[in-house]
Amino acid sequence: MNRCFFSDDDPEAKMRLTEVEHIRSFMDENFAKKNPEKRAKLKMFLDIHAHSGQRDIFIYAPHSQSEEVMTKIRNFPAILDSLSPYFNFDGCKFGNEKYKKNCARLGVYRDYDLNHSYTIESSCWGYTEQETDATIQFKELDFIKFGKELAEGIARQFQINVSDQDRTSMFTGLDIQLDFAMYEDERETKKKAKQLKKKGGKALGGKLFKMTQSQPK
Repeated sequence: MNRCFFSDDDPEAKMRLTEVEHIRSFMDENFAKKNPEKRAKLKMFLDIHAHSGQRDIFIYAPHSQSEEVMTKIRNFPAILDSLSPYFNFDGCKFGNEKYKKNCARLGVYRDYDLNHSYTIESSCWGYTEQETDATIQFKELDFIKFGKELAEGIARQFQINVSDQDRTSMFTGLDIQLDFAMYEDERETKKKAKQLKKKGGKALGGKLFKMTQSQPK
């Protein structure tokens, strides 16, 4: 699906996916490139993925021949690198690879002249602990924390003043009691397995997953 953001005149566009076409229709209607007033409302496009090869959270971004534009493109991942222990700027890549020309970030960059068009990749495995260089497996709370850091990073990128009160209200509803969890310790796993068996839990691949989610407080 991510490689199907074809331009309208692309001869390779043999397959149109409904989901992608809905996204494109929404963007055409609300952020039409030919309408400067509407186009000005489009500030950033984020395509969020999981990555099976690298550690940490990082970004794939377009590349511009303009040094001024590249400074702007690189600024956002640099901000995230300064805000988040999960983000690694060194893992970021900036390029317009031909074989990826129809991926979401490059399709939006091309068709909407949007420099801030990014793929955010999050490792399936974990992040690098800076002090020890150890790989720490991601937990649900880590992703919630990064979500807060991502929102803060967007605000800084566009120089939006965020007060302490704004930060508090921004994350209302995210105070979730997390019990969809994976446990590393074998003894803890066996203990939790007995508890979860009564509640519909299930062990997968030697790791323990709870198959239900709790409701927000």
